[in-house]
Amino acid sequence: MGAARSGWAAETARESDARPRKTDDSRDNPRESSVCVARVVGELGSAGVLELRAVPFDHPDAVSLTAAVQDVYRERYGGGDDTPIDPGEFAAPQGCFVIGYLDGVAVASGGWRARDAGSDPALRDGDAEIKRMYVRPGHRGRGFARALLAELERTAAAVGRRRVVLETGTRQPEAIALYTSAGFSPMPKFGLYRDEPGSRCFAKPLPPRALAGARQAKAAS
Repeated sequence: MGAARSGWAAETARESDARPRKTDDSRDNPRESSVCVARVVGELGSAGVLELRAVPFDHPDAVSLTAAVQDVYRERYGGGDDTPIDPGEFAAPQGCFVIGYLDGVAVASGGWRARDAGSDPALRDGDAEIKRMYVRPGHRGRGFARALLAELERTAAAVGRRRVVLETGTRQPEAIALYTSAGFSPMPKFGLYRDEPGSRCFAKPLPPRALAGARQAKAAS
């Protein structure tokens, strides 16, 4: 069993893990719950419009991207992430799973699920656990992971979650750098891999629901 992580998959992931999938069917899926668009500019000045769409955890694009990130975990840690997951945990309002589309192609994914005190000693009521953050090779370094992370934080705060938490590992230094630069701080370990030496857990407080709603309204205006 590998010490698999929920952090953003590293840039050294194999290109064979990342065949883009066209998404014409996803745009008319009535199970989708929200749409927002984030414009991001990469370090080299290359601009792109990343469309962030909430989809079911078992949507074909979600299945493809989560399989790709599991391959990265197997490459990095020697095994996939065996953390128990129920697809229903990512359904609103108790969760959210988001796909990032670039020109109709699924290139990034990530989600959160509600966690509360009692499920793990390190967790609190109002927590939202981030899982399956991933950006396909060839689309990294453009700010897509950061935009996706911000959307997960926004949607969690909008339904009253008070803190985002996650678990990653020392074999994903890129993930650790992303999260710490986004305001996450170390927290006590939780989850299936809490006893693994290389496990690292992070947390970030979320704004109150009213403030999150005001920020969303301002961004939309």
